[in-house]
Amino acid sequence: MGSCYSAYSDEMADVLPTAKVITIDGSLREYSVPTKVTEVLDEKHAATFLCLLDELYLDRGIPALESHDWVELNQIYFILPRSCLISR
Repeated sequence: MGSCYSAYSDEMADVLPTAKVITIDGSLREYSVPTKVTEVLDEKHAATFLCLLDELYLDRGIPALESHDWVELNQIYFILPRSCLISR
């Protein structure tokens, strides 16, 4: 039979859930409390939008979260340039 390796440790049990946001430059921001989209997209990201990883599909346009939406814990988001909103 095959072997299995698990990287889980007791230290990981103490890690709090976060919302992970990948910025345009590829850096990672983590939010430990639900946060409004408007707070994530600060003045440095004026020409951008936020999208949820689970809603990205190759055959469709990219849906933007609304400014009044909340970034939820245990989800992954991307900050993308507004030019990506053009439907395909």
